[in-house]
Amino acid sequence: MPGGLDEARASALCKAAQLAVAHGDSVRALRYAEQALELAGWSGNALKYANAAFVRGHCAGRAGQSGVARHWLMLARTAFHTAGARSRSAGADCLLASIDASEAPIDSGKGNDQLEEAALRFDAALAIFRETNHKPGIARSLGGRAYVAYKQGDWEFSLTILHDLLRSSWDQGRILISSIEDVADIASRSGQSLLAARLYGAVDADRRSFGQIVPPAYQREIEEERAFIRSSLGEKAFLSAFEAGAELSIERAMMDALAFAERALVPPPVHLTSREQEILALLGEDLTAQELADQLFLDRRTVETHLANLYAKLGAHSRSEAVEAAVDRGLLSSD
Repeated sequence: MPGGLDEARASALCKAAQLAVAHGDSVRALRYAEQALELAGWSGNALKYANAAFVRGHCAGRAGQSGVARHWLMLARTAFHTAGARSRSAGADCLLASIDASEAPIDSGKGNDQLEEAALRFDAALAIFRETNHKPGIARSLGGRAYVAYKQGDWEFSLTILHDLLRSSWDQGRILISSIEDVADIASRSGQSLLAARLYGAVDADRRSFGQIVPPAYQREIEEERAFIRSSLGEKAFLSAFEAGAELSIERAMMDALAFAERALVPPPVHLTSREQEILALLGEDLTAQELADQLFLDRRTVETHLANLYAKLGAHSRSEAVEAAVDRGLLSSD
């Protein structure tokens, strides 16, 4: 009986700690998590202890205590893996990846070791979550992967993930605050600072309406992002846009973020000359440049010039890439 009572108390404290984390109360969250860890240890239940260690690591990570967080999350990850709790192990990997990613500077680029490690962890977690059809885990790992891609400078990949996350969550009636902020960051770096300021204003107002604060682990980075927007717009314009965003509903802000992602991901129109269109139509027939020239009654050098121009317009480096790009843009049939 005492062991069972300790387990129940530990579980209740873990839930209380997670709730405190959600409301940004790191001090209370850490206190509950430490108490849960102690009780779980007394219970003798290895899985309960692993869960308490996971919560302790989560709370430490949100409080900005990355070293402490890594210790408890690695312990939890190992215990979950040993117990065959694969989704829980993947959850620990997500949190470890989030810590690595948050510590890497903005615009780190693709050579940053922490970001590379974070990407691997998120990808591994995503594979497990998809295999087990763990939908919250899928969204969590995808959101993390988008965050890593943004810091690596791969905005298109990041925005592609964020677009899909926002669309699916909208269809399910859910709001993804962090994804709205991530879109705002990309918008600000893409010359859309007014939109970015409005989105940040909407998110800030939504947090305040629920009595939430930004976790200490992310405060510095959010301030850096806002400072970038402020420097782009000037103080007066930034405050005006930020306050306008605060008047928006969070649902409207999410739709604005989604609309930006959709616009940004649409490739610019390609204008081909009539001759380039004729050559494009023949590319899939595996003809040599001379054979193309013969069919079009042109000399070979002229055809090669048209090919070079065609590749440049489609962003391609070969015939196969040109055909693929043309199909994607609706310039060629996939048949």
